Amino acid sequence: MASSFLCVPVKKASAVDMINPLRNFIASAYASTNPDEYNFALNELNKLRNSFIAKSGERHESALEVCYRF
Repeated sequence: MASSFLCVPVKKASAVDMINPLRNFIASAYASTNPDEYNFALNELNKLRNSFIAKSGERHESALEVCYRF
């Protein structure tokens, strides 16, 4: 009996700038809020995501730490 396997390539994440799209979303969804008040949080989220992407291929404890923080 022959078996067939379906090969699906692994999806790779890439570093993108999330700050401007999130700032625009905050401005449009919450009109009474100033999106500039969230600059620190948006920058931190962007740094955590980029760190997570960079460490995603690694298989050790420090990679898990970054994953948990993100």
